[in-house]
Amino acid sequence: MDYISQINESLYEREQFSETGNIEIDSILNYKLQEAKLKGILVSLELKIPSKLNISPLDTVVILGNLLDNAIEASSKVENNRIIDIRIKYKNDILFIYVNNSFDGSIVYEGEKMKTTKKDKETHGIELNNIEKILKKYDGTMKVYHTENRFHVDILMYRV
Repeated sequence: MDYISQINESLYEREQFSETGNIEIDSILNYKLQEAKLKGILVSLELKIPSKLNISPLDTVVILGNLLDNAIEASSKVENNRIIDIRIKYKNDILFIYVNNSFDGSIVYEGEKMKTTKKDKETHGIELNNIEKILKKYDGTMKVYHTENRFHVDILMYRV
């Protein structure tokens, strides 16, 4: 009973970052941003979306889950100024997703493509590829770029 009580208390203590009425987006954002907060990462979130979008729930979770997992992991490696800035906007059947986060500046390139810096290269580094596959379904585009200590991902999805 004590264990169940602790779980219930922890659920009520969670901060609600997103309350748009879009269950998939609210759920993934609230879960991942709570994780970021617990790791000492400052989160900035701007949302302007309707409660319903014409995008599969699985696609939503894959895109936002992968982007936020990468941003949280990268920001966690930074000593100071751990920040994740997220903007998700919807206008004229176009969904815009912007994620900007602090990172330690280490990027590995193979030709013009970024590669994972993780040791297990077989199972890591495919997150952005998965996102690109999903974006094709929605005639979407993704731009990935970085500065010395900031990593950016811009996504446009049409027909959503």
